[in-house]
Amino acid sequence: MFNIQDLMGKERKGIRTFIKRLNVGEIVNIYGEPYVGKTSSAFYILGQNSELSFLYFATEPFDKPYKEALLKKNKKIYFSELKDLKAILNSIKMMKVNVVIDSLNGIIYEEDNDKVLAEIFETIVKFDLNMIVISQIKNYDREEWYDSKKILDFYAYKIKVEKNGDYFDLNKDYPIAFKEIWE
Repeated sequence: MFNIQDLMGKERKGIRTFIKRLNVGEIVNIYGEPYVGKTSSAFYILGQNSELSFLYFATEPFDKPYKEALLKKNKKIYFSELKDLKAILNSIKMMKVNVVIDSLNGIIYEEDNDKVLAEIFETIVKFDLNMIVISQIKNYDREEWYDSKKILDFYAYKIKVEKNGDYFDLNKDYPIAFKEIWE
């Protein structure tokens, strides 16, 4: 069984292995500047794990081509536009399904978000689920998200996305061509 202690405070070796197969109870933070391929990276990971079902909380509505591209990669994606962490937590507890939050910065900010976010992560681990959180560096450093960022850094494996021509790099170690995602 996956142990959250394995991820705390260190980078996991072998990002290629990691992306190809999510372990149970794994929480991933995909972060980077705007428009570098964070959502595309999530699509890639979801496609590599197509046997898993995911509840995808999109804080901004997807265009039809985006949804269609994702559903080609993984047919077990269910979309929701909830933007409240308490409602997301209740959905996870009720459905016991893997989760994507795209993006943490689009969530409605409330004073107790840091506690709710920690409870979401604990629930993911308790039920042996997976979670992908997408966040932008630009907004990620806003003061009101400071405690939530500390919690996310504590629980999650971090993947930084950077654009590199027709590719995007995950942790400067794993280049993926955009055409791999969007063909």
